[in-house]
Amino acid sequence: MADRRINEQRNRLLACMSRADLALLQPFFEPVVLRFRQRLESRTQKVKTAYFIQRGLGSVVAVNNGRQTEIAIVGWEGMTGLPVVMQVEGEGQCIAADNLRRAMKQSTTLSAFLLRYAHVFFVQVGHAALANAQGKIEERLARCT
Repeated sequence: MADRRINEQRNRLLACMSRADLALLQPFFEPVVLRFRQRLESRTQKVKTAYFIQRGLGSVVAVNNGRQTEIAIVGWEGMTGLPVVMQVEGEGQCIAADNLRRAMKQSTTLSAFLLRYAHVFFVQVGHAALANAQGKIEERLARCT
């Protein structure tokens, strides 16, 4: 635990990274203001930037035959890398996808750390999809509180 960074990071994922892994990423971070309904990624385009949200909420939205459904939420505890639309304005740090990939190749601990986050994220997506498919409106809204 001595190598874990308890720091000024407002993004929980960054705050939990080891100092060494955070140091690989920090030179490439750019502060960014995230606007309401700002599209961060698109399913039809290659991901060029990852966002570590510090304030605000983003939604992963699935589209089928013109209908949209929110299947996941990303906030200050995570990062993007999948199609996300900002639902609550906020702030964050962004990093070019190529720089993030390069850092992950340099550090097996960073790669494993972010893969654990990806696993948790996809568990959330599964639960949200199940709730959207089977839950009553009250149950579906309960996850937003």
